[in-house]
Amino acid sequence: MEKIRFLNDQNVYDGEVYVRGNIAKIKYHHAFPSQDIMENGFELLNENNGLVQGEYPTYTTIYRTYENDPMLVELSNDGSVYVAPPEPRPYVPTEEEIAEQ
Repeated sequence: MEKIRFLNDQNVYDGEVYVRGNIAKIKYHHAFPSQDIMENGFELLNENNGLVQGEYPTYTTIYRTYENDPMLVELSNDGSVYVAPPEPRPYVPTEEEIAEQ
């Protein structure tokens, strides 16, 4: 479990942070900060002494949220946002395929 502090907020949040490339995935355990707080970058703090272990000031865009897990959010550091893939269209056989059957 990590201690997360946002740059415009002195509150410390408990959670798990996974940073991969331009995306930081944060799974909060209890309290969940507001969107405007999350859009200012964050620091990871040492859970024993509160010293800063990692700085992520450029992760300022809400990349993705999850309806089925409101305590999970992804932030991006390049302004990108998640775009869901289009729903697949059902297969409709052609008249020729129907005739062959």
